[in-house]
Amino acid sequence: MQLKLLSTSALILGSTLFITSCVPKRQLLSAQDNIKRLQSDSTQFASRISSLEQNLHQLEGNKSDLQKQLEATRTEATSRLEDASSRLNMSQQQIADQQRKLEQLQALIDQQRKKYTGITRQDQ
Repeated sequence: MQLKLLSTSALILGSTLFITSCVPKRQLLSAQDNIKRLQSDSTQFASRISSLEQNLHQLEGNKSDLQKQLEATRTEATSRLEDASSRLNMSQQQIADQQRKLEQLQALIDQQRKKYTGITRQDQ
């Protein structure tokens, strides 16, 4: 009887271990699948981060180049504007000088006309 009780106990204990060991094995396999998926995701994210960092460095370089071009363009535009302003001022001065000379010549012509008309009237 003790032998029967012992073998029944062993059978129950073995069955219990077998049944309970199946659930953890499924959980283990599920956990291993999750680990593989997470490792794959981690690798993909690391690759994506690396790619984005490269893009960021390239964009920062482009930004720097564009800022240099902008500054050069501003400098050139300022220089051209100053040159155009200077030429405009010179042209305005030349026009004013020519206007004065024209007025002087007109006054001289008027003076000569008066003299000429005065002489011809006295002669008549």
